[in-house]
Amino acid sequence: MSTKQEDRLANLEQAVHGIAGTQKSHGDLLRMLVEGQQEIVKLLTPEPKDGPSLDELLGHVIGQQTELLGYARQIVKSQAQMEQNLPGDVVRAMGADAGTGKASNGAGRDGRRP
Repeated sequence: MSTKQEDRLANLEQAVHGIAGTQKSHGDLLRMLVEGQQEIVKLLTPEPKDGPSLDELLGHVIGQQTELLGYARQIVKSQAQMEQNLPGDVVRAMGADAGTGKASNGAGRDGRRP
């Protein structure tokens, strides 16, 4: 082989060793990153506990709130229907005495006069 070819082969061999070293460094770096991420996930993962999870508790609360909303709608609808069926002066008296808890005849909520 000529000197030129030997120099090219030597340069190629050095380049291959350089690439292999770079790949090893990248592999080591990736391994360290994966280990770091695994440690982060381990630290952020809550310990298993007895009882329902937070998701289950929130789902239960949302279910109860939805049920209460349904009841509130039924109450408003019933009240609106009742107001439509009552004479106007009774509805006005109920609205005026709603804050005091007394009926328009002076009786309290239990029906007795003070």
